[in-house]
Amino acid sequence: MQTPLRKDLETPLRGVRTNIVQSIRAFRVQDLQDAATSMGHHFLYANLAHAQSKQDVLDLIAAQFTFPSHFGKNFDALYDCMTCLLYTSDAADE
Repeated sequence: MQTPLRKDLETPLRGVRTNIVQSIRAFRVQDLQDAATSMGHHFLYANLAHAQSKQDVLDLIAAQFTFPSHFGKNFDALYDCMTCLLYTSDAADE
């Protein structure tokens, strides 16, 4: 069993507002995923370590979340695709 990087593993997302995009490096991705699930939140992870520009960020997110080919590669389109993903996820959970 791996030792958590931080002792307060039970609540790694407690201080993070909902509906936020944030770089969180103090925790392992799986620990954050588990915490989000236990709190009833969605957790989407995209590795953007190599992004150098806004366009890189949008391209990497689109590729990692397999957005449709009509994705407009702007922040409005990103919002639309992300909320559609969450809406679809909620419908599948029911």
